[in-house]
Amino acid sequence: PKEGEERDNINVGPQYAVLEFESPVTCPEGSLLIGARFDSDIHDNKCRLAFHGKLAQAIDPKDPQAMSALRIFKIKNREGSIDRVNDK
Repeated sequence: PKEGEERDNINVGPQYAVLEFESPVTCPEGSLLIGARFDSDIHDNKCRLAFHGKLAQAIDPKDPQAMSALRIFKIKNREGSIDRVNDK
């Protein structure tokens, strides 16, 4: 959005994530998955919902061919400071 415009009306399209769990989860493709933090205190005034969405495809993370078919990227950010500027 341009400066001064609201960001609420932006359609970002579908978002995908690869989730790997400590133990297997049984559910058919297309199922609605809801993840919550059950290890937090129920008396805290916090949302325990971690994620929700539909299962698009189940893959085995130990299968290198299945993992190589995914286009995985990580957002990188670098920060620094300028110590000296030389004007020639």
